[in-house]
Amino acid sequence: MDTASLTWTDAGLAYFDIDGGYLLNDRLHATTDPHPDRQEAQFTMPDETTVALFNDGFEDDGAYTELVTAITGDTSTTHEVEGMNWVAARCGDRVFGISEATGPHALPSDEPGGPSRLFLRQLYPAVDRDAPPAALTTPVTLAGFAPDAPCVDGVIHYLGYQDESTPVLAQWDTIHNRFTTTPLTDPAGQPLFADATDDVIGPWSMNSHSWRDDRLVWFGGDGIVRSTDPTTGITTDRFPTRGDVRLYAQITPLFTQNWLYVLDAPADLNAPIGLWRYDLDTGDETPLLTIDDLNTIRGQNLVIRGTAIAPTHQ
Repeated sequence: MDTASLTWTDAGLAYFDIDGGYLLNDRLHATTDPHPDRQEAQFTMPDETTVALFNDGFEDDGAYTELVTAITGDTSTTHEVEGMNWVAARCGDRVFGISEATGPHALPSDEPGGPSRLFLRQLYPAVDRDAPPAALTTPVTLAGFAPDAPCVDGVIHYLGYQDESTPVLAQWDTIHNRFTTTPLTDPAGQPLFADATDDVIGPWSMNSHSWRDDRLVWFGGDGIVRSTDPTTGITTDRFPTRGDVRLYAQITPLFTQNWLYVLDAPADLNAPIGLWRYDLDTGDETPLLTIDDLNTIRGQNLVIRGTAIAPTHQ
């Protein structure tokens, strides 16, 4: 399973492969339900149902299709949804996805960087695939994957680019279908990353635990943890982290309720993989472990994918 996900709750560790879904606790519980070999997101619902999203590719009309599988106990169900949902979020007992329109719903445009049409769809519980989704035309593009975006009071928060160059905080209210964007600035009011380059910024990371004290806390591709005021866009540096952010390194940040864990696989394949923990309030760093010799086997076809933290350490 490519880009596999893991979720770990008191009920156990949940995961999927192409043949089915699994829950590991004092024993292994398995369901048989074939899936495509690329996973996009995974959630544990309040009733302990595991919901996962899989990439099923393009259809003949150019529309993109994904499969949603839900496992409750020993029962598994699967249904189709339209769109390549780069942003997914659990809002209470529902899961939503945000995708760019494809196939017959896409905007006819020959100009790269022109406006795009975004769709907001309920992915779980299942709704009629032909039901019209919430849609808007916007210059905001999705900036990388946010497969576990924070949802607060029904509002999904994620980072994107406006006009392909201005980083913004995008907020989509799933209850009232309102979409707003706020450009990111530094404390002096200057555009964030105005003098930086893409290889310095890199992809940003967040998850459902990234909403703290009414601010979005996120991990930058330069290894710095920042927080953004959603009303003003003012973004401040919180603390730097240890880790190799160079090309060919692989750094995996994971926010929990109280901590940020950083799994660091350096570009130097002879260097050990390290796991570090940071206090989200103070930035205090705690080294947890190093693993020798494992980094040597990393390569183009063998990379670190899903990560999960035990409930006792969240």
